[in-house]
Amino acid sequence: MIRPPVVVLAGMAFEARIADAPAVFGQRGKALEDALAARLQRPCAGLISFGVAGGLAPALQPGAIVVADSVATAGETITTDVGWSAALLRAL
Repeated sequence: MIRPPVVVLAGMAFEARIADAPAVFGQRGKALEDALAARLQRPCAGLISFGVAGGLAPALQPGAIVVADSVATAGETITTDVGWSAALLRAL
């Protein structure tokens, strides 16, 4: 059985290349929303937001890996899937 891929959401093309997976990248606002919605019409095992975030937090060392437990939007905070996050941490 072929498993569907994990889709990567990245801000820039070079980040999408690093992730080496099906990706939606380089878009903002409504264009990003539309591109992501179109890609998620096809099967996928999950969605990961991936980026090389220099300066994200001054206390982080180069190469630090951050796995979020929630995502903040303008109007709400969305909790990530606990099992998915734990699996990512184990894999990384």
